[in-house]
Amino acid sequence: MSQEHQTHLNDRQLAKAEHSKLMDVHTSLLSMQAGFGLAAIRAPGVAAVAGIAALLAFATGNNELYQIPAALSSFNSALAQFFAGVLLSAAAPAVSWVSQASYNSSTVAKKATWVYPYHEDTNASRLWRKLGYTFHFLAILVVILALVALVSGAFHFYNVAISVAGHLSK
Repeated sequence: MSQEHQTHLNDRQLAKAEHSKLMDVHTSLLSMQAGFGLAAIRAPGVAAVAGIAALLAFATGNNELYQIPAALSSFNSALAQFFAGVLLSAAAPAVSWVSQASYNSSTVAKKATWVYPYHEDTNASRLWRKLGYTFHFLAILVVILALVALVSGAFHFYNVAISVAGHLSK
């Protein structure tokens, strides 16, 4: 067997190994896609639901709330913020999933080659990767907004409690 033929066979083996690695990345991304940010995203949603429950329980036990315009306004704001936190927390996994699906599609859209690095980007793979980046940024933004809504709801809830406590102390 000539040296050139042996080199060609070695290059093919390296190419096949690289193709296999690329498919392993694809498989790994598929498994990540199923549960990508669920644990991190559940926390603000659960906390916001707990905030809504606590707020409603507080309102049920304190009839004075309805006699204090500032407290009632803060109550409504807190309820709206907690509800926004729940909605954003519900949207975040969907946006994260689209991000991961885009990255995965980018990997699959690459063209396998017989020359190092044994795969190359295509127009489709670049487009999918850009969509992945965009939705990745949006997922981060949605989670940050959910946390902001949660903190804002807690601040308004605090104002409700202070207003009612001030009214009761008179």
